[in-house]
Amino acid sequence: ASCRIMCDTLFVQSRCCTCNATLGLGGGWWHQRNPVQDLCEDHYKALSKGQRKRFEEVVDAENLGSALARYRKSCSQWWEGSKLRVAVLFGGRWFLRPCGSRIQACDESCTESTEKLLRAAGFAVLLLDINCLGSAGEDGISARADLLNSNCVVVPGGHDLPQATSLGDLGRQALEEAVSAGIGFVGVCAGAWLLGLGDGGSHNFGWVPVRCHPAFGDNGIAGIACLDATERGRQLLGDAVVGQVVFDESPNLIIDKHLPGANALTADATYAAPGVRSGDPFGMKAIKQFGDKMDELIGGAAVVSGIFMLPGNDEDDLVPARVVLIGPHFELTSESAKHQVLARAVAWAAGREPASYEADGPESPVVVNSLGNNP
Repeated sequence: ASCRIMCDTLFVQSRCCTCNATLGLGGGWWHQRNPVQDLCEDHYKALSKGQRKRFEEVVDAENLGSALARYRKSCSQWWEGSKLRVAVLFGGRWFLRPCGSRIQACDESCTESTEKLLRAAGFAVLLLDINCLGSAGEDGISARADLLNSNCVVVPGGHDLPQATSLGDLGRQALEEAVSAGIGFVGVCAGAWLLGLGDGGSHNFGWVPVRCHPAFGDNGIAGIACLDATERGRQLLGDAVVGQVVFDESPNLIIDKHLPGANALTADATYAAPGVRSGDPFGMKAIKQFGDKMDELIGGAAVVSGIFMLPGNDEDDLVPARVVLIGPHFELTSESAKHQVLARAVAWAAGREPASYEADGPESPVVVNSLGNNP
């Protein structure tokens, strides 16, 4: 199997004729050529079998045929992905969780949703098999070269232990080379555990001095969390960062103020009361068993970002390394405005900057010798 999947770079977008939901390349967009009509997945499924035969799913731009020009959009927002290349990790080994269920290193639903929303925002997305990044063969060499040709890398949800195992020494070195070259990183849920200090495991990279509260992992708690945000967080991530978002054993991020580089980081969003609520029987049971510990989530960081200046190839050269850690799953939350939160985080990590992004942040990026030497 191929270790990489190249995705269309066009910024192509439409809206559902029924509910006005944003539609983008990658699936979930159903197009009828004559007469022209576009539907989201839900409203396509509501059609009769005969009606559905007239529609084609828009996975890539070629599915639109001669109508492509009608849907081509120009970029007008700072966070839209024109000319930005994003590597999204996928696949990897499987892990048996304490609850008895299995989860892959990079969860398929997290990866697919991330790819789809980034393509809809105009990014050129490259899916990289996390196993290949750790491979010594030709596929591994090719995957690591592709990694270094990106502007940002997304480590998605899944589980940090099989992520680290799948990467191995070669894959980890490749990611460290990428961040040292100034390529931005966004870690979501398990990705945040992996890139930060996690709960102190040797497999965690420790790039940034951010710990994950040990009670909020492999605990079965899944549902909806509510977030608050700072003024800076709203400027960077948009107003949609506030409110409800999918929570699935998501980390409670803790900036360790005693470690080097902590003053480069800001908590852009925090978990708000009442914590996590679930309508699922299993989630409800886990929350009940968790009891008063849920209070420890409230006020904890849900999104952390920072810029570190790393030594470059030249003696006097400093390279900015941008890292964003996100606990909950904006990519799995159904509203398109929530998807923009992750798109904005990726654009910022790749070097884009909203003009107003100055409030309440560090006075200047922090110079460090390297990432990954935290205890």
